[in-house]
Amino acid sequence: VTFTQERERRTLELLMTTLVRPLQVVGGKFLACCRLSFFLTGLVGITLLFFVLVGQGDRAGRVVALSVYLLILAVTIVFETSLGMFFSMVRRSTLQSMIVTYATILVLFGLPMAGQALLLAFSDFDPKLIQSLCFTSPFQAAWSVTPKLLGEGQNLEIPQAVWPYYTLFGAILSVAFLVFMNARFQSWANRTARAD
Repeated sequence: VTFTQERERRTLELLMTTLVRPLQVVGGKFLACCRLSFFLTGLVGITLLFFVLVGQGDRAGRVVALSVYLLILAVTIVFETSLGMFFSMVRRSTLQSMIVTYATILVLFGLPMAGQALLLAFSDFDPKLIQSLCFTSPFQAAWSVTPKLLGEGQNLEIPQAVWPYYTLFGAILSVAFLVFMNARFQSWANRTARAD
């Protein structure tokens, strides 16, 4: 909603005629949105430290797993923020940008998990292949960090390591969205300067 609110309040033209460079505007808005998300996630995420203190297995392995969990959280926050800002720039109203952003997040994060559950239940595909196809979901990425004890026999399952693909996917798209937003805002500023 960062750019659609500027349009709705009629302050976008004022923002483009300031001495602040477009990169600073886009970067400042991005950091402001990320700061709030990181703070709110940190309030709840502090409980992850209990994983290190009371988890099973060796402590060094738990610290590595916690580091990967925190990386997945950070990539998810950055990706969601850049996605929201991207749709805020290409949509005309706040409502449109919010609906498209949430629908995209639901498709990227939830649809692969639902498809995985259906494919595992009703198909003969290799479970590791199905898990690897869900690389767009942070839920699958978090599931793939550590081995799991499953079933009544407590069999150890080592899931397909999807988290490196998810972090790469999220980081590449986030950078692409930020580059696009900077270029688009620069073109808006140039157009405004020529009109004056």
